[in-house]
Amino acid sequence: MLVEDNPADTRLVREALAEHPVFTFQVAHFQRIDEALKFLERDVVDVALLDYLPGSDDVGGLAQIVAAAPNLPIVMLTGVEDDATGLRMMQEGAQDYLVKGTVNAAMLVRTIRQAIERKGMSDRVRDSEERFTLAAAGSGDGIWDWQMATDHLFLSPRAGTIIGLTEGESVLSMEAFTRRIHLDDVGRFGDALAAHLKGGTADFRQQARVMVPNEGARWLLMRGLGEPHANGRGRRMAGSITDLSNLDAYYDPFTGLPNRTLLIDRLRSVMKRRPMAGRSSALLLVTLSRYDAVVETMGQVAGDALMTGAARLIEVSARPGDMVARTGVRELAVVLDGIAGADEAMAIAGRACHNLLAPILIDGEGVVPAMRMGVVVTSAAYSDPEAVMHDATAALDTDISEQPYCVFNLEMRERAAERLRIEAALRRAIERDALKLVYQPIVALESGALRGFEALLRWHDPAVGEVPPTVFIPIAENLGLIREIGSWVLRTACCQVVAWRAAGLIAEDSDFTVSVNISGRQLDDAEAIDHLMAVIAETGVPPRHLTLELTESALFANPERAREALMAIKLQGVSLAMDDFGTGYSSLSYLGRFPFDKLKIDRSFVNTIAAGVASPLLKGMLSLCREIGLRVVAEGVETEEQRDVLANLRCQDAQGWLFGRPLELGQAEALLVGMADRPPRNAGGPGIAVPSPDATDERLPIDGVQRRDAVIVAAEIVGYGRMMAHDEGGALYVLADVRRVIDPMIVAYRGRILGIAGESYLLEFDTAADAVSWALALQRAMGERNAEQPEERRMELRVGIGRGSIVVRGYDVSGGGFNIATGLEALAPPGGVCVSDAVYDSTAGSLHLQYEDLGPQQVKNNGEPVRAYRASVAVPA
Repeated sequence: MLVEDNPADTRLVREALAEHPVFTFQVAHFQRIDEALKFLERDVVDVALLDYLPGSDDVGGLAQIVAAAPNLPIVMLTGVEDDATGLRMMQEGAQDYLVKGTVNAAMLVRTIRQAIERKGMSDRVRDSEERFTLAAAGSGDGIWDWQMATDHLFLSPRAGTIIGLTEGESVLSMEAFTRRIHLDDVGRFGDALAAHLKGGTADFRQQARVMVPNEGARWLLMRGLGEPHANGRGRRMAGSITDLSNLDAYYDPFTGLPNRTLLIDRLRSVMKRRPMAGRSSALLLVTLSRYDAVVETMGQVAGDALMTGAARLIEVSARPGDMVARTGVRELAVVLDGIAGADEAMAIAGRACHNLLAPILIDGEGVVPAMRMGVVVTSAAYSDPEAVMHDATAALDTDISEQPYCVFNLEMRERAAERLRIEAALRRAIERDALKLVYQPIVALESGALRGFEALLRWHDPAVGEVPPTVFIPIAENLGLIREIGSWVLRTACCQVVAWRAAGLIAEDSDFTVSVNISGRQLDDAEAIDHLMAVIAETGVPPRHLTLELTESALFANPERAREALMAIKLQGVSLAMDDFGTGYSSLSYLGRFPFDKLKIDRSFVNTIAAGVASPLLKGMLSLCREIGLRVVAEGVETEEQRDVLANLRCQDAQGWLFGRPLELGQAEALLVGMADRPPRNAGGPGIAVPSPDATDERLPIDGVQRRDAVIVAAEIVGYGRMMAHDEGGALYVLADVRRVIDPMIVAYRGRILGIAGESYLLEFDTAADAVSWALALQRAMGERNAEQPEERRMELRVGIGRGSIVVRGYDVSGGGFNIATGLEALAPPGGVCVSDAVYDSTAGSLHLQYEDLGPQQVKNNGEPVRAYRASVAVPA
């Protein structure tokens, strides 16, 4: 469309357009603006050429054309070569202008084409901006744009509202923005930002709290993407800010963490993305077993504080950009994207487990979050994120005592399916009264008299087969069935005692007792305790004939409530026993806090008896119990040598296969009848005669564990023997304290415990680097511990490391040491540790080591000496 009142200029334009060799133009010519406007009401044109008359207020009718056709590209034709006038035309809406008399055909066509293209680009940019603005407004997110060279930070109005800017206030730099972040979050925020700018993460994603005036902390999610500069440094970064307080559907309102829905969405996006070469992803699923105890004793707010504190410790262990989410009441999860396979996932899991050993401060008290972790490394076989979560749960539920985390394998999926079968069968067994009790004899070592029975729960299912209590009891606890089962066991045992008394098999004035194991869940609340006491009262069992046994773990979740419950039971005249003593870390402190009458020493300590000698630890435990007036029952007595040594150490009672396996009800009654007519024997006599049960001997072979091509570590705590000679009780306490330092570090460096006997360890590592790094880290930790201890309570660790063919005689530990069938084959002298003077470790980097060769060291009861060393970091010259 040409608007030109000069015929000569009109002819020149027509001729220039008609002569072009490529493009064909149709020209609609008008002499007046009003005619052109009427034409635009009914027709559409590609471009308008407008004549400009100097002095015109409307710049040649430009404003009227723009108003009538806002998307029409306009080129002005003027006879005046004046830049100011040209600028005014552009400001009024023209795409370009040409000076008459200086324009040829090619220039005119080129200007028309460029005007059309610029207008199209401008329209597309405007549409994109409008679409983006509407989307951002609809989502409720704010927008930020950071120019790094000048540290200028642009914030949209919504972004300013989210971070709490008042009217007229602005944040002009990233430095000023970070000053608004909560002190507990600013370090993590800065680390994640730096990691993204260095190329360590595909995108920037971080949750943090900003301090809003008159409101306090507000959780936000900041996402962004950096644009790298040619020199490798960041040039520009932009992204969005989300107010998490308005996203309850995707974030946990108490901790500000992503919830399960958002974690599944993140997993799905990770799994859909094509993995980089040599990289994969993983899921870590963590459960905090102390959460319930914290909520019960300190309240819900404290429980959420525990979850928040644990999440922060896990975030420190993970990499910047890894998502940490709260997926359940006591459950956290971490999505690891772009990791170097299972090794890196295990390294991160090990760091998380180590960091979660640190106490979390809640209401002025330090609470250590007891935890378990399941790890799944994803592969092409996974297409559903829920399947990954399911397998992580299966790994989480797998009981591996040597380490707090477990990596999933297909066997676990099969075990999970088997567990579901057992759960269903267990419910049926309870409904059909298919459980039964067997009775294992407890014998007085001095006289050989039958002191009582331990009532043990057994379950044989026609479809599943014989299910051991170690399998179905944890399942019952998870299903909430343990109270019902525990009540049945207690009622059945009490009724049996009453029946035996009525039959004259138990004398009224005897101290014969039946021991019943109870779960910590049966002490959870006042209602549970009342129910337990009601069962005892209803059956009419004399309290002196009943002993209730609890493991230390049953007391650990809520010690104060457990103590109150046990005191109430004790006041009724029922005897109390601590079961599996010595397998935990705090047994000594528990002995003084709880009203126990008896203590049952775990079989692992009885197994240390060899060549007629007991370990110092076993001697110390028996001596300590005599001092504080506890009766001792030794479990797992299987040889006459063990029986005689325990009797000489004045252990009162014992149970084990030497005296009889668990007996069916009829066999137990036959034993009671036989004992009623048999006089007691002297210590060292032949023992009681027990009817042989139908079950076959299923004991594990003594020599059965063979290790090849692994790094074996023999370690002995130095200083324990000296302390035992001076103070037995103090030695036990310090040993437990030292083990609290040692055991978690074994896990952190991917070690496995093959056995522990008192002050001696036998360990296995995958690589020499792991073994040496563990020794170095432990020396530092022991040094820090010793620096805070008086001279008489300091201990050191002497370590021997070797790799080669080695056979460990399983379950045959004695005298505080281990019977090693073959010598340790050194890798290279001196020290027998590594093949060069530098060991590379993935977590500690290159370690330059020096060794003090301690020479051959005799591990107790070992046939050949073990070469030992003391390793330290070499100081460069």
